[in-house]
Amino acid sequence: MYEKFPIGTDIKIDEFPQFKNLEDEGIFNETVKFLINEGFIRCDFDSYDSYLNVVLTSKGFITLNSIPEAISNKKEALGDKLKEVLKTGKEEGIKSMIREIIKLFLFPSI
Repeated sequence: MYEKFPIGTDIKIDEFPQFKNLEDEGIFNETVKFLINEGFIRCDFDSYDSYLNVVLTSKGFITLNSIPEAISNKKEALGDKLKEVLKTGKEEGIKSMIREIIKLFLFPSI
């Protein structure tokens, strides 16, 4: 979403092998639903295992302390960290970033 902005991204759980068991699938889905309900992302359609045309909202970019590359060449720290962690595919790094992002969403002034 960050790299493709403003073009929507389809997110399908089967594209993330680190979420292969039912508990992890539940965490994945509840996290995406939380982000949608809180207004950090929006999507045109969602089902239990996929989210279609997902786009970061301005609130999402503000929380990431980032400006979309589509309107600025400057990349900010959290967005870069997120991109790098996702490239590695390391489960603990991804979970750590999810925790950090949720913390920022819930407690933005801390």
